[in-house]
Amino acid sequence: MTDPLPISGQLLFTKGGAGEKLGVSRATVDRLIAAGALRPVHILGAVRIPEWEIERYARETWAAENGVVLEPKTTPAPAKLAPRAGVMSNTRQVRRGSS
Repeated sequence: MTDPLPISGQLLFTKGGAGEKLGVSRATVDRLIAAGALRPVHILGAVRIPEWEIERYARETWAAENGVVLEPKTTPAPAKLAPRAGVMSNTRQVRRGSS
């Protein structure tokens, strides 16, 4: 069976590392994230940008600047971690009483 996401090299980058890979500053990466152009993942409060997200942004930006229409490509959605047992969520529990 083939691994659906073969990992070769670094998988996640800090904002600074993503900036180096894109050739822009960390502040520019912050602006791209705020604008929704780059989609980071959050790991225990740390912000990381997946390699495929950096490549997607670079590919789409180049295509837009050069008038190229790209085929739609599926990108893995950021993983959501399940809450740990015993940790309160922000949802309320409603008690059912006898009326």
